[in-house]
This record gives sequence, C-alpha cells and structure tokens, in this order.
Amino acid sequence: MQKFLTSHLQSSATNAPHPERQQTRSARRGLKKRRGLGQGPSRRRGHRGFTLVQITVVLLIIGVLAALTLSVFGRGRSMAHKAQCDAKLKAIVIALDAFRQEHGYYPEHLSELVVQKYLEPDALHCPSDPEEGDSYARFYVHRAAHDTGLTDEQRIKLNSNERPVIVCPYHEQETGHGGQGFKGVYTAQFAAKPAVLGSSVGTTITHPDGKSVAGADGMILHGGDRITTSISGSAVLTFADTSTCSLGGNADLTVLQSFIDGQSAPLYTLLRQSAGTITHRVNHGSKYDVVTPTATAGALGTVFTITIDPDTGGGLLQVIQGTVYLTTLQNTAGVPGADIPGASNHQANIPTYDDDTNYINTKTNGSVKANSNSTSNGNGNGNGNGNGSSPTPTPAPGPTSTPSPNPTIAPTPTPTGSGKGKGKGKKKGADGDDNDDRDDD
Repeated sequence: MQKFLTSHLQSSATNAPHPERQQTRSARRGLKKRRGLGQGPSRRRGHRGFTLVQITVVLLIIGVLAALTLSVFGRGRSMAHKAQCDAKLKAIVIALDAFRQEHGYYPEHLSELVVQKYLEPDALHCPSDPEEGDSYARFYVHRAAHDTGLTDEQRIKLNSNERPVIVCPYHEQETGHGGQGFKGVYTAQFAAKPAVLGSSVGTTITHPDGKSVAGADGMILHGGDRITTSISGSAVLTFADTSTCSLGGNADLTVLQSFIDGQSAPLYTLLRQSAGTITHRVNHGSKYDVVTPTATAGALGTVFTITIDPDTGGGLLQVIQGTVYLTTLQNTAGVPGADIPGASNHQANIPTYDDDTNYINTKTNGSVKANSNSTSNGNGNGNGNGNGSSPTPTPAPGPTSTPSPNPTIAPTPTPTGSGKGKGKGKKKGADGDDNDDRDDD
C-alpha cells in the first residue's frame, strides 16, 4: 500500500504543468481572442468590408466639399477679375481726361488712346471677356469736353462730372455689379439691374460672348446683350424703374448697362442704338442715355424717338415730352419737347460719320485736325496764284452758353487762308492729306 501511494505521488508530480508553461499558454489564448481567431466563421464575416450605403454617404460628402471648394475659388477668381477691371477703367478715365486737356475734346474711339500712347493695348481688354481684343470699345459713351451749349442751371441739373463715359458689363451675372467710369475721373461698381423683354416679334438676342438666341417674352437681359429685330419685327424693353423703349423693324439696340447710381439714387440706364426707329419713355427722375454712332442723347424723365441710319451713322431726334440733351464730342444742346411753352423746334439732326460741320475726326498718325472739305489757298477764296505764306487758321470762338431755339450742334470752324500765297492744292481735312503747296517768302 505504501509503495502504491509513493508511485502515484511521483507520477502526479511528473505530469503537473510547469508554471512558466502555463503562463505562455494563457498568453497565446489571449492573443488569439484579441485577433478574433478561434471565434468561428460568423465572427469573421461581420468585419469583411463597408456597405453600399456607407460608400454612398462618403462619396456624397466628398462631392459636397469639392463643390464648396470650387465655388470659393470661382468667387475669388471673379473678385480678382473685377478688381483688375476696375483698375483698367480707372486708367482709361484718367487717360480720357488727359486727352481732353491736351486736345480740347474727348477721342472719337478708345483706340486713339493707344495710338497716341496714352495707354498700352492690353489696357482695353477686360480679364472676364472671353474674346481677345478691345473689350470696352462698344461701351464707350460720347461726351462733350465742356458742355459749352448748356446754361449753368442745365449743367448743374445734369451734373456733368457724374455722367459715365465708359461701363463694363462682363461681371454682372457673376457678382451682380457692373463697372463704371465717370467723367469726373473716378470709377464705381454699382449694382446692376436687368431689363425684361416683352412683345417680342422677330427678335434675336446676342450675348456678350457672341452666342445668339431667339427673343421671347419674359427673357431677362443684362448689360452687353444686343437686341435686333427683323424688317417686320418689334419688341419692348422694360427696365427696373419702369422706363421702356419700343423697337420697330430693323432696329439694333444694345443694353450697355442699367445700374443704381449710388446706394439709394435713381436708376441710370445706358443704351446703344445703332439702327432703326426706337421710342424711349423715361420714368420721371431716372437718368437715361442713348448712345448713337456719333452722339449721345441724355434725358431726365421724358419721351423721345430716335431714328438712326446704319450706313451713315446719322439720324433724327424727335422730342415729345420734356427736354433731351444731344451731345457730340464738341458740345451739348438742349432739344425741348412739344410740351415746353414757347419752344418752336422739337427735333434735331444727329450728325453722320462724314458730317464736316458737326463732328471732329482724328488722324491716326497722332495729328489732330478739324474735319473740313474747304479749298485753301493764298487769298482764302479759292485757288490763289499770289505769293506769300498762309498762316495757321485760327478757330472761331465757341458757342455761347444759351441754347438756341434750333438746337443744331455747333459747327467746327472752317479753316481759311489769309494773305498771299501760291498754292493749288486742297486742304482735305481729317480723312485726307494736306496737299497745299505754298512757297514761303
């Protein structure tokens, strides 16, 4: 019996696990549990991947973040372009004023500022304009240098220095604001207001980017949009202040810009009429300018009709109510309407491209001459054969400050020779060369 117990105790001591081995086994079992091993196939299938709903939600979040980022970058680019455009408008109005001080009138075209080295060529291109070249040419407004045809009361009423000479519509749809450069050598970015097209028959709308669409009632028009009508077409544009313009057949009209002139000031509407007959009805108190190829008609609450011949650039202004101020590059004349007591003439001729008496043209070689077809010679009356020299013509005094009953734009003084001279050439004016051959003694 004693031998059996001794043998059993020895066998138990030999088969008992070693403490270090026991700890190692326990650690292995814990590691397997942490790794998910030994838990059966159902446990492993629960962590196989993402569901379709989870992937969709993640993709939607990434798309929203990308759209927000692109929108922020797009707005930043638009604001940068608008700031660059404002700087260019500022340079243009300063150059216009410098040209006016040196020559006595504003240039006929903005390109003259580049030709005569007032600006670099890229100064006339808006960074938001998708097309190359001069962006601002269509949005330049003819103004008189000193408004010599107005009385002091009329000049104060019009507030000459607050009239825009150039606008830029390329930022309207991006920012809701347009760019304006004023006669008083300052710029602004006032809020722009769209116009609404109505009673549209046979009309075509051309946007600033060159794309054309058929006009339809209720169509919203922004600055730079051009409206043309067929020979039997018609249309009515209504602006934010309820002013309207009614287009007849073969009309060509561009909305340059319609903007709030200040924080709470009235609407200022600028249009370019290139062809056809259009009747303009201006809301009382609003500012309204119609730019033609050779002149600008400005109104403050009135009714008038303008007819333009696209071939000659000239036409006729007929005033029905109120007073319209017709401006060329030389001066401004008030045209009274039929409702003005004592006024006998209610219309004025708009000068043509080649109208020598009403318009100043400039030579592209840098020299400036009054447009004239007169024949110059030594005695001032024709082809003279005398001897001597002909002095430089002296311009006649400018028009008086009181408008005449017949508001025809004052003519450019015709150069005449004096003294004795031997010449047989003609002084051709701005579009020709001076071929007058004279011998100076």
